[in-house]
Amino acid sequence: MIKIETHNLDQVAQEYFDQVKFKCLERARFYKKVFNFLYGSGTLNALQNDTLHGKTKKRIANFLLEHNKMKTLAHFGNLVPANVYQWVNDHEQTIFGLLEFLDNVDNLRQLILIHAINSYDADSDVQSTFNINYGQHQNTIFPIINDIIDYAFFDDFAYNIASSVGINSCPYCNRIYINTVIDKNGKHIIRPTFDHFFPQSKHPFLALSFFNLVPSCYYCNANLKTATIITHQTHLHPYLEGFDNGCSFRVVISGLHPNISDPRNYKIVLQSDIPSYSPKYRKIFGTRNSDGTHNLKEGNTNLFKLEDIYNSHTDIVGELVLKADRYSKGQSKALFSLFDLLGTNKTEFYQYYFGNYYHENLFHKRPMAKLTKDVLQQVLQSFF
Repeated sequence: MIKIETHNLDQVAQEYFDQVKFKCLERARFYKKVFNFLYGSGTLNALQNDTLHGKTKKRIANFLLEHNKMKTLAHFGNLVPANVYQWVNDHEQTIFGLLEFLDNVDNLRQLILIHAINSYDADSDVQSTFNINYGQHQNTIFPIINDIIDYAFFDDFAYNIASSVGINSCPYCNRIYINTVIDKNGKHIIRPTFDHFFPQSKHPFLALSFFNLVPSCYYCNANLKTATIITHQTHLHPYLEGFDNGCSFRVVISGLHPNISDPRNYKIVLQSDIPSYSPKYRKIFGTRNSDGTHNLKEGNTNLFKLEDIYNSHTDIVGELVLKADRYSKGQSKALFSLFDLLGTNKTEFYQYYFGNYYHENLFHKRPMAKLTKDVLQQVLQSFF
């Protein structure tokens, strides 16, 4: 996994918050008008004249109504305690408190700009403050929160954020391009998906949190991670850390086939030099059991099936080994002596000859960057 490192993250996050906050506040304030009217302190005119889209207003009202659903905006008068679901009346004070909390720009700033390391605790603290949880309120109070901190709002900003962050390969797998493309007319073409590191279903207050939204490929997001429950203790967060030297691709070479580039000659394994009791080892591989196996519910290598998936790319390993072999046969000294004459250096030559980036802080620019360097460090030690 590759750590997301770009110089302007805080600025991009602040610009995003400065725009998205208005959408959240508009939705929170309409909910307040609905509940004020429902319990006698609001007016019908306040509901009907609110600038929120009519379909949205009707949908919100009908979510609360058990009887006499609204068919048109003229039916707001149906919002009386006798017509709403019992849970609405039972949680009246809790919902009022939540609406006051979410109709506060400072509270929204805290939730949307919260740093990755603090986000889980921040969501848990708010849930605890209002005594709500997924198990009891997933179909009642949680949908109200999800409707105010609405992930659908993010679509308006996703292309700009993805373009500004500038991550070209998936940080979870470093295997697939996730470039953002906007044509010369400003038309949106493609962008990465954004994974909720902590799933919005169980962490609704983080649905729009900048550092909880990880640009990633479709396969890692939708096929592998999905809504898996993870923590900072069990998995790596791309905004906090990457594999670095804690995990390396190693190649087991069989040499059974005469063509050195034949992919059948190679098997890719993931190894680590850090001790198995270290916190980072757990986040990469999972806790080691007494029988030597790992807890497969922990660790990014398990969650994203990295060893299995990378073994579908042994053809790349074969090509790298072939290039390394040809480079090492009497060419290394000659090439090093030519660097000055060619006006280049080892880093540039590496990128040209092996087709990827040498420095770890640039691995996000191209898929397979970590695999490339790890393999070459194994089979071409003299270069490094």
